[in-house]
Amino acid sequence: MSATVHELHPDVFTMRADLARVLQLARARRVGPEALLALTITKVLAATEPTVTTDIGVGGRGSLNSLVALVGPSGAGKGVAETTATEQIIVQDHNGNPIPTPVLPFGSGEGIASAYRPRGTDPEEQHLRTRVIFSSSEIDKVTALSSRTGSTLSSTLREAFMGEMLGAQNATTENSNAVPRHTYRFAAVLGVQPRRSAALLGEQSGGTPQRVLWARVGDPQAPRRKPADPGPLRITLPRLDGDVQMNVHHEITADYDQIQQDRLHVDLDGDDIDGHTRLVQLKVAAALALMESRTVIGVVDWEIAGMIVDRSTATRDEVQRILDADRKVEVVRRAEERAEGNLHADDHREREARKRVRDRIITVLSERGETSSSDLYKAVRHNLREHFDPVITELIVGNKITVASTNPDRYKLS
Repeated sequence: MSATVHELHPDVFTMRADLARVLQLARARRVGPEALLALTITKVLAATEPTVTTDIGVGGRGSLNSLVALVGPSGAGKGVAETTATEQIIVQDHNGNPIPTPVLPFGSGEGIASAYRPRGTDPEEQHLRTRVIFSSSEIDKVTALSSRTGSTLSSTLREAFMGEMLGAQNATTENSNAVPRHTYRFAAVLGVQPRRSAALLGEQSGGTPQRVLWARVGDPQAPRRKPADPGPLRITLPRLDGDVQMNVHHEITADYDQIQQDRLHVDLDGDDIDGHTRLVQLKVAAALALMESRTVIGVVDWEIAGMIVDRSTATRDEVQRILDADRKVEVVRRAEERAEGNLHADDHREREARKRVRDRIITVLSERGETSSSDLYKAVRHNLREHFDPVITELIVGNKITVASTNPDRYKLS
């Protein structure tokens, strides 16, 4: 079976036992396999301390912070997928102890920084927490927060994805909540209805959409009969004490280096929407390695992550097509409304013009009595004379005026 735009490549779930377990669990719980896999990746990455990083040989250390969009119409199962991940995906340390990760609602950009380090925290104090999953079931809330005057949410999401400094360092401790780079683990899960995703996709120039792992909440291939429930999936992380730099296979570093070299040739006005796609792939590959208790990212991890990210890109493109189609429909609708409005306006203007001609003719005949057609014509304003003949005919048919019996070119009131 080949992959379609509606499903993740089937080989992904057959390449490893833990991924097959994710698929079985998703089918047993009636949730989208793509969504559950994306949430599993999120939970694994969010369970690591910010001291766990990657080094691909490009730039500095790479953060494992992540952004996920669960895509589907209202009521399609975003909440059910998150609940399943919360209850059935158990991430534990190398000793088998579950690793709880706080889940907080989205707030402002400043609020994200404050979740780790509230304003007024003494410079010598540790962060309030180092790991958080931020969740919003509907993109509308995030859009509303981003659209507020002075909002820093959009830029904060991009900075957090890269593990850059958050918050602000002000003159006084009371007004400061700076969170230094690589001292926090950030993950975000956004529920996205395609027709309400314009604000997120509109951040293309800022680089937000390509930092997101997009996953459908549906399952077009879901079987009629559910498979047996395999029970919770327990993922044991490797020992991750202190600063841990995940090693990357040399074939991956060479591949990544070539991609980065190509990016250096992008023009200033070039369209580089996939500029961060390979970075997302690296983070997914890191999660896949961690799921097998490894700190070495191998070629197979990279290959599977590539399939997942290619599907993510296809989903993002599908959402964009839905938006584009809706925009075209809206453009046509507005054009039709304008055309209809113009017709109504034209009809109204013509009725008003004829009324003014009619009133003028009646007034002249009332004042002068029997009057020639040429004198009546001259009595009408220049810009209204195009309506003279039809109005005269209308008045005669309506028995408002009559043709003089002695001269057919003269008129009088009936």
